[in-house]
Amino acid sequence: MKKICLLVFITMLCYCVKSQHINNGEYFFDTDPGPGNGFPIGSIINGDTVNFSKNISVSGLGLGYHLMYVRLRSDNGIWSLPDSRLIIVYDTLNVLPQLLSHAPPLKKCEYFFDNDPGSGKGISFYIPNWPDTINTLRAISIAGLNKGFHLLYTRIQDSSGNWSMIESRLFTVIDTVEPINVVPVQSSRLVKYQYRFDTITNPVYTIAFNQADSVNALLSIPVSSLSEGMHKIIFSLLDLAGKKSFPDVQLFKVCSSLPDAPVINGNTILNICYGASVTLSATSAFGSSIVWHGPNGYISTAANITINSINAFNTGNYYAHSVTGSGNCDTSTAAFITVNGNASPTAHNLTITGSSTFCSGDNIRLNTMPQNGYSYRWLFNEVNTANNSDTLNSLQVTINGTYNVRVTNTYGCSVLMHDTSIALSAPPVTGMIAGKSNVLINAIQNYRVTNTPGSSYHWFVYNGIIKNGNGADSISVEWSSSIGSAYIKLVETNAAGCNGDTITLAINLLGIVLSVNPTHILALKSGSNTIVNIICNNTWTASSGQPWILLSKLSAIGNDSINVTILPNPTFVIRSAIITFSSGLFTQYLTVSQNQTLSDSLSLSADTIFVPYAGNNRNVGVYSNRNWTVSSNQSWALVNTPNGSGNSSFYVYTPNNTGAERSGLITVMAGSVTKIIYLLQRSNSSAVLNNLKDDIKYIRVYPNPSSSSVTVTSNKFDITEIKLYDITGQIVYKLNIHQTQEFIADLSGLPNGIYFMHVTDEKGFINIIKIVLTK
Repeated sequence: MKKICLLVFITMLCYCVKSQHINNGEYFFDTDPGPGNGFPIGSIINGDTVNFSKNISVSGLGLGYHLMYVRLRSDNGIWSLPDSRLIIVYDTLNVLPQLLSHAPPLKKCEYFFDNDPGSGKGISFYIPNWPDTINTLRAISIAGLNKGFHLLYTRIQDSSGNWSMIESRLFTVIDTVEPINVVPVQSSRLVKYQYRFDTITNPVYTIAFNQADSVNALLSIPVSSLSEGMHKIIFSLLDLAGKKSFPDVQLFKVCSSLPDAPVINGNTILNICYGASVTLSATSAFGSSIVWHGPNGYISTAANITINSINAFNTGNYYAHSVTGSGNCDTSTAAFITVNGNASPTAHNLTITGSSTFCSGDNIRLNTMPQNGYSYRWLFNEVNTANNSDTLNSLQVTINGTYNVRVTNTYGCSVLMHDTSIALSAPPVTGMIAGKSNVLINAIQNYRVTNTPGSSYHWFVYNGIIKNGNGADSISVEWSSSIGSAYIKLVETNAAGCNGDTITLAINLLGIVLSVNPTHILALKSGSNTIVNIICNNTWTASSGQPWILLSKLSAIGNDSINVTILPNPTFVIRSAIITFSSGLFTQYLTVSQNQTLSDSLSLSADTIFVPYAGNNRNVGVYSNRNWTVSSNQSWALVNTPNGSGNSSFYVYTPNNTGAERSGLITVMAGSVTKIIYLLQRSNSSAVLNNLKDDIKYIRVYPNPSSSSVTVTSNKFDITEIKLYDITGQIVYKLNIHQTQEFIADLSGLPNGIYFMHVTDEKGFINIIKIVLTK
């Protein structure tokens, strides 16, 4: 027996100024059948919140992974967006490990912002070694995004080509990063709500509450200062340390008053034929307008609405709300009309008695299937026949033309039977035009249709020139040099001189896209291999002109990548070159530099930086034979550039410190070499901070490196306090000492690594020593 490995719990909340209750729900697997067509959940008690569990059958589903979707409907007929959960269907518990072990490994990841371009069309990167899980940290550019809130989406593709569901995260784009004071605290319990309306520049309001590890509360928040209409509240929690949670954003509507419900004009139950149209009308309360809501997300702001082409998806209840004010506030109750659909007779071909080709003097009788209680009205060239007595199920034809009959059933629903042409050959049925619809400007492309013997073909091209083939079933088109829209139109004429329908193919004229990444390679003397990614929508070529640069591919079409091999440098001189990528008239360059030394090298002008509470800029020299990056683990410690190349420098900026003494790390990486700079900034009340490299000679710590404990001695002043910080800036050891000039600190409980010991003496001087623990 199949089992489902997920017990489904569903909780959905509705937030709005005017309450709307949930009264229905459904679920479905893998493919959306449309709102209202899933499996019903069952009885739901009307309310703003629904929380229930339910055993769900998975009979009919194949073994393996499936997606289960759930959505709810409000009492005004509006369906929510579906929520999804991944499930696994298996025969027995013993099969589950085998099922999981056969899951294909992960191959590629892609991401995009705000709008989904479609699977495989995001910004992608490949996953090395094809693992079963992925946990990666990656810097993502937000260039081009406007300030404010955005959604970052990610999804993963496995080696079988299957894409995962989308994972999203909300983030905010701002001009600068606000400094965050890092203050050691003893607790991270929650103490305050913080919120603002609409934008991050608006005033911030706080609501304090008793300390708690978690909060579940109903708040009354005044909105009297807000204008009518839609707003959003940006909501966060603060803990004792002043740390703020990631903001949650909710939309809501502000209304000054609610109008009375509208009045339905006419009958409230309508029986309409499928395919027909119906107009619904309602009168709103004084000073208000109408908003209609209907099946499958229908919405309209007109007082009188027309529902075209009645079918199974647009029949049901249509609710009319009165709306007033600039905020479009509507009634809590609505008037509604029920629209029922009725099927029309089935259309079919007419039968012909006599000749199928009309000739002068011939008599032809057209017939349709007789039905008890049905009525018939014949049409000649889409107009009612002149003889109103032509109401039988057959018609005598005496002149050439196109005939049809409208058949009406007992419900009053009618349908036109299929046209029958007399004395005219049937027009040709032209197939779709085959050929590229997305083409480059100035390109020459071929287009064709399936040939019908005896037919001729009349082509028309907009924004291009027909080079050859007009009159035949294929043509060659030279497109214009302007980026934009174009099209091809075709009319086929058969051997009897009858024209077919005009067939149109829309064309997008595109410019050439060409980019390469990276744009610079810095290689060692021993050589290197670098993957270069090319993004292009055309044929491209690559060349270097240097024998010591090998390219794995010299040309391709579309997006691709090549391996650039730099051979060892036999000289002791730096050498450089340019790799040229070309597509049409577009060119991109990749610069190459090769060092004359054998290995990665990196040195810095400082490994420790001490700054006063007032803050300043400290310059750091970088000496390397590679490209290098620099980063800070503290938001208050800013670097002026994220990367550099060769011998250069960067500076560290620290703003005024209005809180306690704080520390951080600056990390510099060049190839395989990493260097860390320890950064300490005093508070306004800190003791004098001394630099060991200058005048501090009387403090000694040994052994260093150590495996368990170190001895701290002073030959000048007594020691009063010892603090030990790890490389993240957290205090991991602290001890107040009765005045002494020698003390043994037991560090055996700490893991291997680099630490910074702050030794305070009786004069209030703070002396900092770097300690290495190895076991």
